Amino acid sequence: MKKLILVGVLLIGVSIGYLYSDKDLSNIVVSEGKLQDSYESLDEMEKQTPLILIGKKISGESIIDRDEEGFPNYYFTVSDFKVHAVIKNDTGRKIEKNQEVSILETSAFDKNQGQLLSVSGYLPMENDKQYMLFLEPNDSEKGPAAGSFNIQGVVMGKKKIIRIGIDLRIEKLNIMKKFI
Repeated sequence: MKKLILVGVLLIGVSIGYLYSDKDLSNIVVSEGKLQDSYESLDEMEKQTPLILIGKKISGESIIDRDEEGFPNYYFTVSDFKVHAVIKNDTGRKIEKNQEVSILETSAFDKNQGQLLSVSGYLPMENDKQYMLFLEPNDSEKGPAAGSFNIQGVVMGKKKIIRIGIDLRIEKLNIMKKFI
């Protein structure tokens, strides 16, 4: 019985490794932005985050501004995110199931260079995949980011939801038990 469990665990590990092995990371340019909030745990981030949503990315538009020499001044992607569930909302904005909200992602794909520009190693959400996002309102009043939400803690505030059979699993997050 123990051997069967061990073989099962190994098969799952190899399968997950295979799924993620096809990602070509050679065209990713990582930069460090201003210091982002960091958290000791997901519980701490949950307590300090005003908005937690579950949903999926519908589409996104990369925004890149370059100087005269071609170096990026700033870059981000504004993604349309369809809300499937509102876990927490202390923002003062009305957000409901099936509503689309704009999410500012700290990466952008440069089609001309064939590169993904990324702040702190952030990889963008994939279209039509489900995520749990820990968000805060963006304070931009003008431009494409106006009215959008920032992901808390950059990489830490985005959790991909993975379906295994009929179970719904979320990385290290017990809060979901009461909503599923």
